[in-house]
Amino acid sequence: MLLIIIKRTAQFIPSFLLLIILGFILLHSAPGNPVDSKLNEQFDHSGKIQAESQLIKQRKAWGLDLPLFYFSINSWSMPDTLHRIIMPAERNTLKLLVRQYGNWPLISDWYQHIKQWKRYCLQNIPAGNDINFIQWQQSFALIDALSNLHHAGEIHNTFHSLNLLIKPSAYDANMQSNLHEAQQLFNRIESQRSVWKNYIPAIRFHFPNQFHRWLVGNNNGYRGIIRGDLGKSYTTGKPVFEQISGKMSWSAALVLFAVCMAYAVSIPLAMLSFRFHNRIVDHLISIGLLILYAIPTFLGSILLLTLFSNPDMLNWFPTGGLGPPGGFPENKNIFYIFVHSISYWILPVLAYAYGSLAFLTRTLRASLLTESSHNYAITAHAKGLTKFQVIQKHLLPNSLLPLITIFSSVFPAAVGGSVMVETIFSLPGMGRESLQAVYRLDYPVLIAILMLTALLTMAGYLISDILYAIADPRIRHANKLHA
Repeated sequence: MLLIIIKRTAQFIPSFLLLIILGFILLHSAPGNPVDSKLNEQFDHSGKIQAESQLIKQRKAWGLDLPLFYFSINSWSMPDTLHRIIMPAERNTLKLLVRQYGNWPLISDWYQHIKQWKRYCLQNIPAGNDINFIQWQQSFALIDALSNLHHAGEIHNTFHSLNLLIKPSAYDANMQSNLHEAQQLFNRIESQRSVWKNYIPAIRFHFPNQFHRWLVGNNNGYRGIIRGDLGKSYTTGKPVFEQISGKMSWSAALVLFAVCMAYAVSIPLAMLSFRFHNRIVDHLISIGLLILYAIPTFLGSILLLTLFSNPDMLNWFPTGGLGPPGGFPENKNIFYIFVHSISYWILPVLAYAYGSLAFLTRTLRASLLTESSHNYAITAHAKGLTKFQVIQKHLLPNSLLPLITIFSSVFPAAVGGSVMVETIFSLPGMGRESLQAVYRLDYPVLIAILMLTALLTMAGYLISDILYAIADPRIRHANKLHA
């Protein structure tokens, strides 16, 4: 048995590594990041950027100033320092300019000049609301647009508009000199193209990088995902594990109770259905299970609330939550809390379990029918055993193998279906948290929930293999022979 556990656990290591890489790709492929969100909040109506130095510090704190991976494959013309550009739109514009002209040193000079020009404008805003201030607003808007343009025609048209606004008699003569220098730089970019560099591949190695930081952490308090640090939430700024750990325990407890109840009810129900095969009891059970299986989870949850939490019908259970709104008294023991919280758990557990109950019962019934046609079952009947004894001692152990296979997917599926149940019953679980993370575009929380669900799936497969070895001695003997 120990050998089976060791072998199966070792097989999960490559899957776990692939899962980590997939989580990293999804996290960094998703649009937006915490700094980008704050950048959008730092603009006023004139397009003025506030506290750029603070944004750079935030970018470093999130590790967004680092390259993505240990190496990158790109063209020779493309620099390996674009990740340091704060503005996402400016990064994309610079990439497009490099692909068009290939001369990164001149493009870099152009970008730095536009950046300095904008900073000069912000440091020399005319006072009042006279003609000079209006001219400054129009000029700054055009200068700001230059940092996001890559088509030559649009850039020249912007230059033409700036020439009409910035004249020798304007409020500031330095504006004209900055415009003249910008025109000269772009003319040099156009005249000194190096497009051929785009066709020469270049491999560049990067260390440190974002993947290494995400995997093993750094020296600034971040421990990395392999040491249990799932990062920080984009919206709350709290550690993800701290944010979801309590919710994860509630979801796991509810799902565990639901799965245990589904198995505990489905096995005797399938045995009863098989015992009265093709009789009225079998038909009634089949019809009832078919109805349960056809009801979606969200509709079943609403029906349960309508029937059992409605003052106009059967007001037996609370409408939601996992305890009284004000909480339990501090001086009460665990037994008191358990007894008085059962009523809050019953409807959510039923909502989790009824779909799995129908599927498990039908699967076990079909397996019992298949096993009953084998020779060992016929021999057991010939020995004089009752039908119940044949089912209990011979048919059931062999018929449980399909249910063990299903177990590896029932637990993660229940976690996935918890979104509807937890939302309808107002439960503080992972399903509800994942829904809120989707609304807030909180990708670290979503990736953490995805990875935990995948780990649950892997754990389900491991438990299935162990149960297989317990239920079927042939598997244990086969592993001993191969060892």
